[in-house]
Amino acid sequence: MRKIYSAFRIFVHIVIFSIIAIYTLGYILLSIPNIQDKVRYIGIKELSALLDTNITIDRIQISPFNKLELFGAYIPDLNGDTLLYANKISAGISLSDLLVDRELVFTNIQLFGLDARITKETPSSETNLQFIIDAFKSNKNTPKKKINFKINNAIIRRGKIKYDILSAPIRRGQFDPNHIDLRNLLSKLSIKALSEDSVNISIKRLGFDEQSGFSLNRLQFKFEANRQQARLSDFKIQLPHSRIEIKPIIATLPDTLSAEHFYDQTRFSLQITKSLINPSDIAAFIPVLEKINTPILISMHLTGTPNNLYFHTFDFNFGKEDIIAHSQISVKNITNPQKRDILCDPITLNASSSGLADISSKLPFLTEEQCKTISRLGTIHFTGNISSQNKNLTACGTLETDLGSVHSDISINQNNSLNTTRYSGLIESKKFNLNGLFAEGNPYGEIIFKVELDSKKAKHQAPTGKVVGGISHFEYKGYPYENIMLNG
Repeated sequence: MRKIYSAFRIFVHIVIFSIIAIYTLGYILLSIPNIQDKVRYIGIKELSALLDTNITIDRIQISPFNKLELFGAYIPDLNGDTLLYANKISAGISLSDLLVDRELVFTNIQLFGLDARITKETPSSETNLQFIIDAFKSNKNTPKKKINFKINNAIIRRGKIKYDILSAPIRRGQFDPNHIDLRNLLSKLSIKALSEDSVNISIKRLGFDEQSGFSLNRLQFKFEANRQQARLSDFKIQLPHSRIEIKPIIATLPDTLSAEHFYDQTRFSLQITKSLINPSDIAAFIPVLEKINTPILISMHLTGTPNNLYFHTFDFNFGKEDIIAHSQISVKNITNPQKRDILCDPITLNASSSGLADISSKLPFLTEEQCKTISRLGTIHFTGNISSQNKNLTACGTLETDLGSVHSDISINQNNSLNTTRYSGLIESKKFNLNGLFAEGNPYGEIIFKVELDSKKAKHQAPTGKVVGGISHFEYKGYPYENIMLNG
């Protein structure tokens, strides 16, 4: 019995020492520069043949048996232009997870000095990246082997990504979706699950500068989903002078994930509490905001589905309560422009004269005289509602100012078949001081009026229609005029 036990111990020791010796020998061999250079040559040859392009790699470094580093990796597109270059690409995998649990777990991925240049000739043509996608596309006739995929940690530093539609003209001074140029790209992420049944992605940090002047200092979030529900948490955006935070969102998913069911049956609730937005931070997308650097506090709570949303609250605070707005909003049939229905009811707006002067002076489409006219209104208060359906707009409300008040109930209806726009409704004022609205020395005084209008305007033509109403009181050069009838 002792002989059998001794023989077994010797056998086990031999196996263990053999494994250690094989591992050590492999480590030594793969650490020899000549061996690594041979591996590099084979890798370049096979990848170049697979992609039908001339790939180059300056140097490789292998850390047996779970880490590979590539230095100076270059992939041209099929025209010989740069598609991708990276100073360093590093990837480590967990062999135990791959062999035992059939999980492809990247323990660490690093991409330093990335320079990616994606182009396409026209909006409808394929990108110069398509040949790589096609090369690694799985054969539909080959049964798929289920291997779970994970990335514990992935880092991109000092990255540059360009995207160009070569036939599209270049727009300067604003964001151009046809010509995107990201610089100083920094990203940290992890993918714990990515399959048909489960998703678990965490963006720990994403930041970049874009050629238009837009800068994303930090974007972070965690997204988890299965077939029943999806959860978005820890969502934060930081721009140079803005910060946006969203409370955790949980969405219940329909049993069938068709587009129609997803838009109509996916239910969620979203809350944003006192997020700070500086308009100049998003001037690359809305150029008229470039000079407006007064912070805005925004809060909102909405529920519904992607196709039908209801804003229980929407609060807007410009500056130090210089302009305050509040509304409740419903948006129906978002995915169908012909049936889309928007209702903002009620709308309340309060603005100080200093707040109006601040924002109007920084809007480039307003002249100096128009800005002065707005500032003469003084403090304003508006209450009303706005609705829009299939490009037809109805607005009803009362504007109260230091000069008086104006009430309106106006409808704007578009007829696409006749290419005309119809304006109809009522405008009235119980008392308004025209003298205070215009520059000093103007001949006007107070006015009381009520006017109904019904007019049409065709494209490239003067408006036609009818104006009916009356001016109960009007002062001109100090003289009062009463009961002026309008009918024309």
